[in-house]
Amino acid sequence: TSTVSTLIAFVLGIAVAYVLVFKDIPFKKSFSTLVTLPLVLPPSVAGYLLLITFGRYGTVGRFLNNFGITIMFTIEAIILAQVFVILPFIINSLKASFEDLDPNYRKVSQILGASEWYTFRKVIMPLSRGGVFTGVIMAFARAMGEFGATMLVSGLNETMTIAIYKNAMSGKRLEADVLSVILIIV
Repeated sequence: TSTVSTLIAFVLGIAVAYVLVFKDIPFKKSFSTLVTLPLVLPPSVAGYLLLITFGRYGTVGRFLNNFGITIMFTIEAIILAQVFVILPFIINSLKASFEDLDPNYRKVSQILGASEWYTFRKVIMPLSRGGVFTGVIMAFARAMGEFGATMLVSGLNETMTIAIYKNAMSGKRLEADVLSVILIIV
């Protein structure tokens, strides 16, 4: 789930960071603050917000339930929780990388007739690879360690952090130790 969550957050994060840095949109500062909100929310609050939004009787979940789609207490719910929690890591890292670029690179690309898409692929992204790498690594590590939000939305599904918690609470210290060491190594 951590790999899938990181890939989803990466794609979404690139789009959001690009818009926040290179586009003039209304309420840009408010939007920027909103996308970093998961960084300061307690993880259990994030999980609860996902439950009341995507649960069977939630604002979005009720609509999806009419089509027979259930998200909560599935692997998809774990991925959703992880994406919610890790997205700000990628957005902030990419934003910083994009903002550090010399604007002359974009100007020269435009003067030479390159499209916005070409400039993004061939100029902006290669010059931002350090920020991309940092954001992806931080996001993946955070997804691997996510506990609070995933605990509330996982149902009977188990992540490594949930397994550590269950083993520690039931006195199975060796199992908890082994899983903890694996997470530390990763």
